[in-house]
Amino acid sequence: MKKESVRNSRRGSVHSWWVILGLVILLTACTVEESGGPIESDDAVEPTPPERGDWQDPGLVDRTGEPIEVPTPGPATGRTLDATDFGADPEPDSQDDATAIRAALDAAEPGDEVVLPAGTYDLRSTDPADESANIVLQSGVDLRGEGQENTVLLTSLDGEDNSRVIRGSGVHDVIIADFTITSHHEGPLGDDPDDGDAGGGPMYGVYLGAHEGKSSSQVLVENLSIRRFERHGISVKASREVPSLEITSVRQPPLVPADRATASLSRVQLTSMTQMPPTIHGIMSS
Repeated sequence: MKKESVRNSRRGSVHSWWVILGLVILLTACTVEESGGPIESDDAVEPTPPERGDWQDPGLVDRTGEPIEVPTPGPATGRTLDATDFGADPEPDSQDDATAIRAALDAAEPGDEVVLPAGTYDLRSTDPADESANIVLQSGVDLRGEGQENTVLLTSLDGEDNSRVIRGSGVHDVIIADFTITSHHEGPLGDDPDDGDAGGGPMYGVYLGAHEGKSSSQVLVENLSIRRFERHGISVKASREVPSLEITSVRQPPLVPADRATASLSRVQLTSMTQMPPTIHGIMSS
């Protein structure tokens, strides 16, 4: 009787070991299948950030190192409004042309563009709703000249706080292109853009920002020259998708060729932005 009990005990122990061994083999096979099996899609693997550049910088590349395609406004599909038809005079030293340009922008609808033919436009007044700006942009309405060296906006703003030649707040789908912005200021201009007493002219040439919590977006600034200003040629704050191409931002007319002077005299401010390609010719200050 005792021998039979011992025999059954040994048989039970052997059976238990076989059960444990089977479980170990089964768990090992599952682990190998999960970790070492084939991956059917690359999308299931988190890509490793590339060593080149910094994928976290706005407007440069994504996590895989591929360039980010920044949305830009499309070309105008509506009417072309000539600012001279609203009373703007391209002859220098004429009456106030800002009123006529604002009238053309007010008459435009989304999809239209306001064109400034070659000449010099004297901006002597500010927008009735914003005494700090000569011209206020409208969403969906482009503002174009006939070439950076052919169309000139000459402002009378000189040293006023927060003065802007062109302001866009909370606007979208706008192209600003092909003209020069400058001022009557003839005095010296300092090297520090944060020094309010460093010179004169408008504080900003082009100012893009938010309005009532809504950022400006999809605004293309292209082929502009901004000169004789106090702080920043272009200031972009709390905005997104604002590509700027072929911009020359120079506080004072260069004494050497522009391609050599721009790097030391440019002032461009970019703050709180997303998706902006590094295509501005100038120094970025925040």
